[in-house]
Amino acid sequence: MQRFLPLLLEVWRLACREPRIAVAAVPIAGVIGTRLPCDRLLIRRLDLVQGRLETLASVGAQRGGEAPAHPDPGALGAWLAADEPMLAPIAALPSGLAPLVPADWQGAVAVAALCLDDEPPGVLLLGADDPAAFGPEHPPLIRALCEPLAVALRNDRQLRELRALREAAEADRRSLLQRLGRQDIADTIVGAGSGLAAVMRQVDLVAPADAPVLILGETGTGKEVVARAIHARSKRAAGPFLRVNCGGDSTGACGLGAVRPRARQLHRGQRPTARHAGFLLHQNRCKADLM
Repeated sequence: MQRFLPLLLEVWRLACREPRIAVAAVPIAGVIGTRLPCDRLLIRRLDLVQGRLETLASVGAQRGGEAPAHPDPGALGAWLAADEPMLAPIAALPSGLAPLVPADWQGAVAVAALCLDDEPPGVLLLGADDPAAFGPEHPPLIRALCEPLAVALRNDRQLRELRALREAAEADRRSLLQRLGRQDIADTIVGAGSGLAAVMRQVDLVAPADAPVLILGETGTGKEVVARAIHARSKRAAGPFLRVNCGGDSTGACGLGAVRPRARQLHRGQRPTARHAGFLLHQNRCKADLM
């Protein structure tokens, strides 16, 4: 195993550097090709329940879709449990593993299971044009490659799930805005075009400035709404809006009257942890520092 260590470290680095397995597979195939006689690499996810295969990464061959025949869940389950790679000429593969290999592949193939904890199983296929390309010295290296590639498979699945959740959240957002008849979710200021027109003119005036803004008003008059309006119109609108309830600060560090350590830190211009954000100190009187 020590003789494989430099290669394995490089495969681990590439697998963890790029979460998209279709992208990571290209340099990984190049590294593997320095030690194994493979001309093609294919990584597939296996669905034993529906008997389907999904091609996630393909290097040196056309990207395959579904297998030419539905794999046998029983035979594949037994092979996955054994956790041993199969190296053989394609024509001599067991019937239970033959559906894993694309129909247009010729020569020899190495088939290995990519299993990690409770993750859906995957399959690594390394193809060679020479039917006698793989020998008895190759299974230990292929077995060692399975762990970093299984981690890459898991990272790719998690990335896909995050993307799907983000798309679903964006669809819900668009649906909500459509029902409300609005263009964005920013707080609507009632009276912005009438009684509060003068206030909104001041909001438009100070929003582009890179300076603290003091907002005065009684409780419930909408100081935070105005602060959010300033933030939405500022050059840092793409950043987060941070709200600190100073009334719940037992140390009194946010009090506008006394100069406590936290207040000195803000007064000297030291930035809070979230840079490029709107920052609101909320008490009876509030200070919105647009940093």
